[in-house]
Amino acid sequence: MYYLRARYYNPLNGRFNRIDPFSGNTQDPQSLHKYLYCHANPINATDPSGNLIDFSISGLLTNIFIRATTLWIIYGGAILDFFTTSALVCAGLYAASNLGLQLIEWGYLPRDLQDYIESVRYYSGVGFVLSVVALGLLSTLPDPRVKPQPPQNTARLPRDRAVDGRPAPPPKATSRPVAQNSYINAEKNRDVQRLYKQGAIEVRVDQRQSGILNDGNIIQKGWNRPDNQGIFTEQPARHFEYDTRLDRLYTRAARIQTNDPEAVITLKWFDDAGNYTIVPW
Repeated sequence: MYYLRARYYNPLNGRFNRIDPFSGNTQDPQSLHKYLYCHANPINATDPSGNLIDFSISGLLTNIFIRATTLWIIYGGAILDFFTTSALVCAGLYAASNLGLQLIEWGYLPRDLQDYIESVRYYSGVGFVLSVVALGLLSTLPDPRVKPQPPQNTARLPRDRAVDGRPAPPPKATSRPVAQNSYINAEKNRDVQRLYKQGAIEVRVDQRQSGILNDGNIIQKGWNRPDNQGIFTEQPARHFEYDTRLDRLYTRAARIQTNDPEAVITLKWFDDAGNYTIVPW
């Protein structure tokens, strides 16, 4: 059953579960039918309240808004591209016509072309102004060419829960690089040795986030791939992240902590000279 504001609709038999609460309008015979919806034209009409009395006012405005929004989502990118191209073309024609008029003054072009070139300059100038104004007005609307992205500072919990508890795959070589930055890879190698000295039973580089159960089995905690992680038997897992951008460090740390709240996270922020700062988390 689909809830359509004033009553429910059964798609199996194509009928509402009760009659329209709106009594109808004698000037509009279709409105007197007790089981019709939007004059039997639900594709091109809407009835937001479920009462046809609102169809001519709020329903019409809502329908216009829905249609305009749909058209903008489908064709808005093409419209923006059109006005952008139009502004560039008009600017180019305007500049070329100015050059043409100057060439006429210098005697390189016949004066018979002057009226034509002046017309091109006038209309290209008007077209440029109108295109820029249109782009300015349309800039207040969301750009449909930019697809909305999910928040990057939250963990991908549905996917992470799907792997939580699965046995962790065998660890890969800890000598694997985690970035193209040689300073980061050198520090990663040093942290690998530090983790082993601190008693880590396993060190995983660029592998899925893992942890350990009370029975000693190592399991996956999520799809995140920390740059470096050490797994201990008597203490929480320790994760390292290395980057030259703070926003990416904080995003990864948030995901790691959400999937394993007891984990110890160390963030190392590198500058261009290869020096790093441990960022508080």
